[in-house]
Amino acid sequence: MDFHFAYGSPAARKVRIYLAEKGVKVTEHVKHRGFLPVEDIAPLNPNLTIPVMFDGDVTMFDSQIMVAYVLDKYQSVLEADPPLLPTLVRLDHKWHDANLLATLQTLSVSLEHTHCLENHDKLTDETVPYLKREHTRINSILDWLDKQASPEGFAPGWFSLMDIMFIVHIDFSETRNGLDWRGRNNLDRLYAAFADRPSVVQTLYPWMTPAADVNPQRT
Repeated sequence: MDFHFAYGSPAARKVRIYLAEKGVKVTEHVKHRGFLPVEDIAPLNPNLTIPVMFDGDVTMFDSQIMVAYVLDKYQSVLEADPPLLPTLVRLDHKWHDANLLATLQTLSVSLEHTHCLENHDKLTDETVPYLKREHTRINSILDWLDKQASPEGFAPGWFSLMDIMFIVHIDFSETRNGLDWRGRNNLDRLYAAFADRPSVVQTLYPWMTPAADVNPQRT
């Protein structure tokens, strides 16, 4: 299996967590340039995006498809408590979980937009109404997620895709942009519950502050 991804990518880290949970051996092709030339990506993906995964004759262009593929093909080998949820959503809560996943995806897009816009020194909430709207959207989503979460995760008794999506995007945005998301009790405790999980720690990019060092609730 070959996995092409951009260094630092939260979407790629999500897939890498699943690969670690399943003990899948993969050849990683890491792209270190922030904006890759078209000629570098076109042979991999007609959408001109990464990550991209190849497994024999199977090619996958989207990280959610990759997660579904890994869940379907491989058995979990990492013994951890709680266990990895073996499906994308809980079958007895599928519409609730689907709504959570859609909202977490919107959060990831808004975090990416603000990351790009805030790289320009002259762009602020006062000068760019769209940036102000994105900041409002991010806080609205985080407040809503806090009400949906429990201290044990979004799917108590499991390590779920919802938990993983939250962790990878929060880690990226807190480290890169100083995202102020803490102070929401359930989300704080959810994050702490999984901060030391081997697959979470192993997939941290080197420039990220280890979760155990930045979590104020750890003892």
